[in-house]
Amino acid sequence: MVHLTANAGVPMLIIQLPALAVTLPIVIAIESFVARRDSGGPEISSEAVTIANLFSTFLGFPILWVGLVALQVLQDVALEAAGMSLSSEPWIWVHAVTLQAAWLWPWEEHLHWMIPTAMLVLLVPAFFASVFVERLVHCRLLRVEFRDAKVARLVWRMNLASYVFLVLAGMALLGWAISKG
Repeated sequence: MVHLTANAGVPMLIIQLPALAVTLPIVIAIESFVARRDSGGPEISSEAVTIANLFSTFLGFPILWVGLVALQVLQDVALEAAGMSLSSEPWIWVHAVTLQAAWLWPWEEHLHWMIPTAMLVLLVPAFFASVFVERLVHCRLLRVEFRDAKVARLVWRMNLASYVFLVLAGMALLGWAISKG
């Protein structure tokens, strides 16, 4: 697992984006399979799936991360105004890996499990961002309107399948990290 010692915390973009890039060929294969298998929707080629996933991974995810960090900064300001600070209370750890998943607090002794947990948490907003970005790309490539229900359903199904893989991979990483603890 990554060993970080900076007091500034862990910007998860530098960990999650490379992980998403490594899994991208598998995600593309899964989504291409779902697109080929679907007979009731538009025909989406493997090339279109690749283009859509490149956009959602390398443009959509970083934009999402910046937005999540901005929300986190606002939340940190509110917590500080309320007189709360870092402590060793377990509820703070839960808070740190859920609401603070984009930029983890600098708890070196807990990062072995916090990083993979935060990666899993970040998959939730990433799923919705991927569906949105990939739907935009596919609609543009197919020259249909964004509100096209068939494209929307197909992109939703493609992403559900690929995110099942990503969640399972994340859970395996978390299990490994906890066992190495």
